Amino acid sequence: MDFFVNLIIGELKAFYIKMLVMPTLALLLLYIVYVIWLKVEKAKIHFIVHSKMVLLKSISLTIVLYNLYWIFLIKANGILLFSWSGFSPSRNNIYVMLLPTMLGYFTLIYAYFKTQNQIKKLL
Repeated sequence: MDFFVNLIIGELKAFYIKMLVMPTLALLLLYIVYVIWLKVEKAKIHFIVHSKMVLLKSISLTIVLYNLYWIFLIKANGILLFSWSGFSPSRNNIYVMLLPTMLGYFTLIYAYFKTQNQIKKLL
């Protein structure tokens, strides 16, 4: 649990592992939300369009859940951890340590726009 809560990572290997794990967890959470939502919501339109629309809704809900993790992360580490006055180019910089979490966001945003373009092509 400390792996996901603590922003300061001692070893570089743990940072790289976190760089791979966070986007993967974002996609796993997206898949779980998508499967549940697809089972619950009945198709009223063509199934392919319906599944893509459910995927868009699932991505939005996953981003909300990811934001809740973000709030928990900031509360657990404290707001004083952030250096608002400057950016130091070191490995222990807090903004560099936020990179795995941001990669999760970028993965979800990329999936959202890709799905949106697929829906536009179908319609």
